[in-house]
Amino acid sequence: MRKENIAREDSFNNFINKNAGTIAMIPAYLLCFITLMMLILDMILPSMSDGQYLIYPLAARLVSLISILCMAACLGCELERGRFSVGPEDLFFIGFTVCMLISTYVNGITHDAIFSVAYRYVGVYDLIIFIFIYRYCASHAFDSRMKRLFFLAFILVSDLIAIAFFYNLAEGSIAAFNGKLEPSAIFFHGNHYGYFLVMVIAVSAGCLIYYNGAPAIIGAVSLAVNLGALALNRSMGCLIAAGVVLTAVLAASIIRGGIKRKKALFTVTAILVLAAVGLTVLKDFREDLAETATEFIQILSGENNIYAGNGRWGIWQYVADYIKDSPYWGYGCEGIAEIMRDYTLTTSPHNEPLTYAAFFGIPAAVFYCAAVFTSIVKGFRQNEQGAEKTIAAFAAMAYFISSLFGVAFFYTAPFMFVFLGLSSEKKRMEPM
Repeated sequence: MRKENIAREDSFNNFINKNAGTIAMIPAYLLCFITLMMLILDMILPSMSDGQYLIYPLAARLVSLISILCMAACLGCELERGRFSVGPEDLFFIGFTVCMLISTYVNGITHDAIFSVAYRYVGVYDLIIFIFIYRYCASHAFDSRMKRLFFLAFILVSDLIAIAFFYNLAEGSIAAFNGKLEPSAIFFHGNHYGYFLVMVIAVSAGCLIYYNGAPAIIGAVSLAVNLGALALNRSMGCLIAAGVVLTAVLAASIIRGGIKRKKALFTVTAILVLAAVGLTVLKDFREDLAETATEFIQILSGENNIYAGNGRWGIWQYVADYIKDSPYWGYGCEGIAEIMRDYTLTTSPHNEPLTYAAFFGIPAAVFYCAAVFTSIVKGFRQNEQGAEKTIAAFAAMAYFISSLFGVAFFYTAPFMFVFLGLSSEKKRMEPM
């Protein structure tokens, strides 16, 4: 009996070791799955117009708990091989986490500090999950095929959301999509949908440029569909992020030459045509661009336009003054929410690095930005992992730029940490 148990245990361990790289992608696939499930529920259940605010966060928390098992499997394999790989991005994220925990202890261990406020649900617990579960697992995903399938699953889910989004704009018959301030699809606010779209646009462009055959065709179609959704979504910060990342993707492809250059030049032409059509047909889109350009010029010329960017410029100045009063440990997660609500009618600085500086102190924000930057740079290096790392780096870059104007939410931020993990993938460790 004992020999049989040992044999079963050895067989299980061998299975885990052999499939660790595939298991590491399960959390990423689960994120796609719950996103798709929310779309399906929103479309078939009228009650989801209210229920989504409860069901979506619960589903996200359930997925995070399941993902812990995947992390344990990856960690077990790494320890069994006798080598534990730590890169500079890991050290920066550890520094961020230490600052976060000290800040929470100094400012008080409250429910909002650990689990954040309703709807947002990005507290200390969630950030630790994002860093040490989603990012860690993705960085140990060694199966290129599984990563490519994840990219395709990610953009397919987004395409389905976009189709439903277009349909509802025309028909208005999806109850869960209506009654919000901005066009939001399954998300709680239009800006949040924009954060999701910029990542999809980056992945779609990457698939078009770096792959051939069906993945490239799917990427081209998805790029057009989601650029259209973003134009109708009208989140200017996300449009800026998409523009910067697309420019980076296409410039890198043109520099590298070959078939990538031809694809990039074709894509540039197609985007210019789409932009021209959008500017001609969509009056609101045209007015938004003109207003944003005017506000930007006013700020550069020294005019203190506190209403620029839907009030973001004023909010950032207001939060910066509070950071000066507590620069090292901040005010704790959500620690200035009540103060901000009284004076700015919002509870977030609408800038993630600035938010982390206010919550956990300036050192924490520096560690966070350094970790993100290091992870993205790793993805741009030429190496044996090839296109997957580069595409992931562009997606993480897209989210980070949009986060300079936005708010971290439980249904968008985890994807960014997955892409950070994929862009800084560890080398496969063999047993010693």
